[in-house]
Amino acid sequence: MVELMRMAIGALLNIEIWIMLILNVFVLSCIKKGKLYSGKEKCVYLLSTSNICCDIAQLALHAFYIGPSIIAGKWFFDGEKSLGITIAGVLFIEFWIFASLIQMLFSTNRLIIICFPWSSLFSSRRKTFLYIVITLIIATGLTLRHQVFTPCCRTIPDQRYFGYSILNVDNVENHSYLLGLILDAGVSVYSGISYIAMIVYARIKGVSRNSGAFKREIRCAILFFIMFTTYTVIWMTFYVYPLLNIGITEAYVITPILLVFNSGINAIIYLTLNRDVSVSDYFKMRNIVDKLNLLHREGSAL
Repeated sequence: MVELMRMAIGALLNIEIWIMLILNVFVLSCIKKGKLYSGKEKCVYLLSTSNICCDIAQLALHAFYIGPSIIAGKWFFDGEKSLGITIAGVLFIEFWIFASLIQMLFSTNRLIIICFPWSSLFSSRRKTFLYIVITLIIATGLTLRHQVFTPCCRTIPDQRYFGYSILNVDNVENHSYLLGLILDAGVSVYSGISYIAMIVYARIKGVSRNSGAFKREIRCAILFFIMFTTYTVIWMTFYVYPLLNIGITEAYVITPILLVFNSGINAIIYLTLNRDVSVSDYFKMRNIVDKLNLLHREGSAL
């Protein structure tokens, strides 16, 4: 009965993983086909592209290891201290930290573009790309500090808890736990401040409710609120659940469920709230490309 429950939970989680993975790939293809990163909002879409690519990598890790290991109920490598589990843990934290920092960068971009339009901080793709590279370097450094160089304690994928766990070392203080908590809380606070600042800005400016600018502010506010809420709930469950000493291990599956949802929330937002990315536009572009390819083949045949 217990194994049947595990397999059912694992199957549902895997379905969610693949749905979110497909959505992210779909939105990324829309951005690429529409060349949205080269338009007037190029910096935003460049940040979004890096964020979605990170989400795809995180979801791929879940699709090909974490999800299947939950269904199988066993390690796919030689235990929690094996090299394979260590690498999987490093990748998991790398993707998580990078996505967290990108979210802060994205919040900064929206805050500056909306509240400080005179600023040149995000005035070009080159600058934005440089920020992304710096963010990746910082994320890699924090990951190595968290997972490799600190004696204790690594975060690893752990099917016993239907997601992840912290590998503790006896008689060693857990600095990694504190580092992760500070980072996650900092991202949530910063995103929350950005969200509030945009609302205050819209009220102070007194933008008309029927204007395009006001509607843009509302869409951005909704986007930030959703991202802020899901992100905050995820890390809170990860850090709070162990303190509650919940005896039912199946209860811990809420953390990967929310994390997978968070990895797909960007794609969902773009499909529902962003007019530049839509299903109809994708198929219109695809039809145009197909017609051009057909004309090219017919011309070559002649």
